[in-house]
Amino acid sequence: MSRQFVVALIAGLVLCLALAASAVGWLGAPLPCGADGALGCVVWPPVVSFLVWAAFIGGVAALVIWQLRYLDR
Repeated sequence: MSRQFVVALIAGLVLCLALAASAVGWLGAPLPCGADGALGCVVWPPVVSFLVWAAFIGGVAALVIWQLRYLDR
């Protein structure tokens, strides 16, 4: 198993855990938001929010780098 696969697997599991924790209310209670005022927004702790955004940006950057590596083929 490659190192890259293990890193991607761990990052995916951490993101799934953060989303699951948010869904069950461990990161705060749902708040009304949007035009209809439905309960659907959660204010995550800053550390969790930063890590999720960093994983998203890192994933996009990894896809760009991967595409650039195979651009000349």
